[in-house]
Amino acid sequence: MTAIAQLKRDRRLARSTSSWGETALQAASHLGHRALIAQLVDVGTSLDIFAAAAIADTTEVVSMLADRPKDICGVHRLPLLHFAVVSRDLGMVEALIAAGACLSPPAASLSPLHAAVAVDSAPIVRSLLRAGADVAFTDAFGQTALDWAYELCIKDREMLELLLGSRSSARR
Repeated sequence: MTAIAQLKRDRRLARSTSSWGETALQAASHLGHRALIAQLVDVGTSLDIFAAAAIADTTEVVSMLADRPKDICGVHRLPLLHFAVVSRDLGMVEALIAAGACLSPPAASLSPLHAAVAVDSAPIVRSLLRAGADVAFTDAFGQTALDWAYELCIKDREMLELLLGSRSSARR
């Protein structure tokens, strides 16, 4: 049974947390599960900045970001831009960049660039690199976004060239 079907059967699940403390909204948000976020909102869950980014609600996110630190991280120490990246909405990513969201928060477990590789989006990788994303940033396990691309067997030649080209220009 899907999470949405379970939620439809028992609305109380919207307010429950996992054994490790993650809420349903946090889980749906960090995975970019728009339909589940919408269902959670339908049963009364309030959007937070991370869920708003995951559903690409640009107006809401930019408004909420105004009074928050630009290096804000959410569940699992994921940076705000991660949630925009998993929305797969380039406009959302670029709106957050324009609003000053941090490209590589020091406390983050991974960078938005890692997330862009994971969702296999060369346009988002390009946008992040153009904005100054740090290709040398390592995740919580010491891996760069390029390491992720190799590990995930990314075959998108443009993405690999972007990451490799940025890595060599960063060394100069």
